[in-house]
Amino acid sequence: DCRLWGTGQYGLAYGHQFHSFCLIVRPAAKTESVESLSYALQKGLCRVLDLEASDVGVSRRWLNKRGAADSGVEIILYDRTPGGAGFVKEGMARWEEVEKATVELCANCDCETACYDCLKDFGNQGYHEELNRHSVLEFFKP
Repeated sequence: DCRLWGTGQYGLAYGHQFHSFCLIVRPAAKTESVESLSYALQKGLCRVLDLEASDVGVSRRWLNKRGAADSGVEIILYDRTPGGAGFVKEGMARWEEVEKATVELCANCDCETACYDCLKDFGNQGYHEELNRHSVLEFFKP
């Protein structure tokens, strides 16, 4: 008997857990597109460390109510290798280079909003319509 949550009935969920290194980034300013900033930082980190995008995972979590005007967010970059390979730890030590590579990635592309040369990849195809390299550049403006 499978019942659904929120209807007074029960639902099913599946989860998996593994230990790894993670780097939590809390943007000090709001961004127009958290998804774009998240994937841009992932790609910037991978560029600095000469990695494939599949080596570093990225996720986000809201610090309070998502729709609230003051809602904050954390961007979580993590080693996809169970036990961790130390990629994000090295990325933290080279954070200025990661930010610079992130900006260059978005600035040196001539696509309209996002493409496979800048923000898009197979792993983020569910967000392709939302990705926008211009919002990343706007975020990093002084």
